[in-house]
Amino acid sequence: MIENHEDSVTTLPPSATLLVSSDVCRTQAFRVGEAAWGLQFHPEARPERIATWDEAALSEQGIDRAVLAEAALVHAAENEAQSRALVQAWANVVHAGAR
Repeated sequence: MIENHEDSVTTLPPSATLLVSSDVCRTQAFRVGEAAWGLQFHPEARPERIATWDEAALSEQGIDRAVLAEAALVHAAENEAQSRALVQAWANVVHAGAR
């Protein structure tokens, strides 16, 4: 999963449900209640989009854009599958609530 954030949620409220975790970021996605979901990654960030991110700003955060873009290419299929599954699960919740 592509992530780039300075602040992060490290402790969920007692009523929250952890949805996605990784070795890099324990709390990747979570739900509070039935329909409020929070993400700490970028499901929309395709590898080619990363090449348009502000290289100087990333560098100030200690992030090498070229390395990030290469990692995105290596993990593109996995990232897309995970992102699609998460978005589909959220859409199912929205559709169920609309009935």
